[in-house]
Amino acid sequence: MKNLLLVFLLGFVLHLTASCTENNYMPEIETFYFEKEDTAEITDSLGDDSIADSKELVLNPNGPEISLYAQNSKSNQSAAIYGDYVFLISQGRGLIHIYNIRNKSLVNTIKLPVSDEKSYYGNDLYHSNQATFGTEFYAFDDPFPLLYISQRARSDLRCFVEVFRIIPEYNEKGDAYKSIDAFLVQTIYFPPMTKENSLGNVNCAIDREKNLMYTYSRNNNKTDDNYGICKISCFNIPDKGYDIVYLEDTDILYSYMLNCSAVNMQGGCIHDGIMYIGQGYKNAGYIYLNVVDLNKNELLGRIDLMKQGVEWEPEGCFYYNNHLMIAADDNIWELRNIFK
Repeated sequence: MKNLLLVFLLGFVLHLTASCTENNYMPEIETFYFEKEDTAEITDSLGDDSIADSKELVLNPNGPEISLYAQNSKSNQSAAIYGDYVFLISQGRGLIHIYNIRNKSLVNTIKLPVSDEKSYYGNDLYHSNQATFGTEFYAFDDPFPLLYISQRARSDLRCFVEVFRIIPEYNEKGDAYKSIDAFLVQTIYFPPMTKENSLGNVNCAIDREKNLMYTYSRNNNKTDDNYGICKISCFNIPDKGYDIVYLEDTDILYSYMLNCSAVNMQGGCIHDGIMYIGQGYKNAGYIYLNVVDLNKNELLGRIDLMKQGVEWEPEGCFYYNNHLMIAADDNIWELRNIFK
């Protein structure tokens, strides 16, 4: 009789616990994340070019199909997307054009302080060569996660990333953005460049699925035997609670070299464990799309876009509707069938 009573009481407690979890706690978490991620369909849904379940990835030997997707989207130096909104960042960090890619219309323009400060090598410090949205929201009700923009190095040879909070002001109906502002909330400094870490010209891309920060960079010392060779490094994303973060070599989770040059690389993005990195421009004599498998730590290949008639500079790439997009020269281009 006692055993039956204990079994009954245990079953009741388990039922009550499950009921409390189901009715009071879990839906709040699921709803919270669903609302945030629902607007970021580009990172979570699968489609024609999804490769999450692929075992062996092989690039299409005929090259991807390239078509013009949108015109007059504003010139940019880098690009990042969240939901339907493409953030097109200008060189010098002065302007961020926000473009609704679904409606193919300019929504707003954020004006930031313009700087003509020079880097260690004498070129523009605020080049804004790479932009990426992270996984964290500065506040739980922010409509956009934090925006990371990569800049060059000062005399200490530390390249850095500026992290911005995006805050829109809605119209009276609350169904459209009246204005949008960006506030600098964090600056992340990478370790000073050495021959060993090759952290020169660092560009940072966030893997939103793994919640990790990857960089592609190079050693800028021309007398070293690894000069210019691309290196991939992986870091944890620093806590948003710190205004300034100094990363050191000990913060590198792992890193590896790729069998290619990193000169003129820019505008990368990560999707389904693959990093896509644009490289070159017409006057340089080459335009590539580098495809890196972050799961296998290897370069799958370099797509020669020039051979396919491309003359524009691949400033920034991102995924939308499960296809790779490249922002370049006031336009947005769509690439299909990258893989066989």
